[in-house]
Amino acid sequence: MMKHAFAIALAGGVAFAASAQMEVTGTAMLHPGTNTIAGAALNDSPGSSDLTLIIQVSVDGTVVFDEGDPIAAIQPMATIDGWADEGFDSSGWTQGTNGVGYGDGDDNTEIGDGDNAAVYMLGWFDVGASAGSLMIGVDYDDGCVVLVNGMEVARTIGADIGDMVDFDSWTDQGSGQSHEASKTDPPTYEVLDIPVEFMDVTAVEANGKLATVWADLRK
Repeated sequence: MMKHAFAIALAGGVAFAASAQMEVTGTAMLHPGTNTIAGAALNDSPGSSDLTLIIQVSVDGTVVFDEGDPIAAIQPMATIDGWADEGFDSSGWTQGTNGVGYGDGDDNTEIGDGDNAAVYMLGWFDVGASAGSLMIGVDYDDGCVVLVNGMEVARTIGADIGDMVDFDSWTDQGSGQSHEASKTDPPTYEVLDIPVEFMDVTAVEANGKLATVWADLRK
């Protein structure tokens, strides 16, 4: 696992802070068209007074997903298979805007409580004919895991989350992990430089038919 840290900076009125408590855990498989960004906002322990997750996505230096953009969210009460995958049906989830959580008055979509570990958020962003870089910023309380097109790319360091994030992934099951959101307006994002593999999903086979090796990449 590789950790990327950035000094505090200000660009376009948005603050970016050093990502001292997040780490890159995977490569983002991007493709032309609509891609899925997913985040699991995680409480540290039962009785937690607040929870927050805001995600920003930039492709090749252009912000393509940010606070206030449309999202779907749910407080899971059991394992939800494939919830972060492309094409997952989130029509039965709460429809809101980027910035989920409860308890501290800074959440655009109020959801969650201290009796449950997680809130899941799904959003979408468009990519053109190519993509060379992907920057993901997070502002969160207490922990989070970020996935792109169903594959984990980043998570909070030192948390008791387990290999696969789930509905009961409390971040402090003995680790002592906790983290506070910035509570600034606009948010102060902790930013990570995510490795990218770009997939042309309209690659043409020798017989002239359209094909994709997307499924092979995900194995």
